[in-house]
Amino acid sequence: MTLNQLRYFRVLAKTEHYTKAADALAISQPSLSRAIALLEEELGVLLFTRRGRNVVLTDAGRTFLRYVEAGLDTLEAGTAVMRDLRTGAERVSIGSITPVVNTYLPKMLADFRTDAGSKACFDIRVDQTERLLAGLKAGMYDMVFCSYQPGENSLHFTPVVELPFVVAMRRDDPLAGSAFLTPDQLAGRPMVFTDSPAYSDLLHRLLGEYGIRPEIRGFSNEDSVLLSMVQAGLGLFISTDHPQMYSPDTVLVPLKQERYRRYVYMVTRPGLAASTAAAQLICYNQNRAIPERGRQPRADGGADEI
Repeated sequence: MTLNQLRYFRVLAKTEHYTKAADALAISQPSLSRAIALLEEELGVLLFTRRGRNVVLTDAGRTFLRYVEAGLDTLEAGTAVMRDLRTGAERVSIGSITPVVNTYLPKMLADFRTDAGSKACFDIRVDQTERLLAGLKAGMYDMVFCSYQPGENSLHFTPVVELPFVVAMRRDDPLAGSAFLTPDQLAGRPMVFTDSPAYSDLLHRLLGEYGIRPEIRGFSNEDSVLLSMVQAGLGLFISTDHPQMYSPDTVLVPLKQERYRRYVYMVTRPGLAASTAAAQLICYNQNRAIPERGRQPRADGGADEI
């Protein structure tokens, strides 16, 4: 098994097409096919199965991809650190959920470089809350920006930004002209949900306060996919207002309620040996912490007033 085989496997898994993957890798299609065949032979499992002119991952392939991505990401991060040592720059590894990487994070990092006179280089990776926290505990990140996760007592959560709720719907939806919506207006409406357990749990709690048990017609980890479901008429999507949510065929209507808030936290691991730049950035965000209000889920399934 070679690094090239693993890189080829990752690209093919993303493109689901041998010709497109070969073009992206700048190799011939027969070379790519041979490399994947040798990889499958060594592992003793099929990684892909054909579906028309495309290929899709098997269950074994999806499992293997998680490890390959983690391993290659770690290797690439290590290579980048060595490059930074050569150039004198300090790299800060940051994990983030999508809404923050499109709103709060870029400006905060720019402000930090100016205010602190830092020459840090930021390596930002986007993922879901659960995987970000696992990566933080594994030492992949200096800090992550994500939702609150009950029961993570070994980590330190600093609230840095509140994200407003919006309801995404088709432009021809009867509610599309509303200035704002209240949760009771969503009763009986089918919905599509993100497959992030942390955020889905928050939405179920919020809607449950109003006696709403939504009919969920679709899940995805990508906002773009969920918006496509909305546009196709599968249901409404409760999200937070950020640039990737905008589409010519979609309307975002603010959701007004006072019981729950969605905060994003800077999460750090006490005792983690951080670089000077990472330690400065952590301190910078701790000084920018915001007060919490509303309800925050507890580990036991209840909710505390804040």
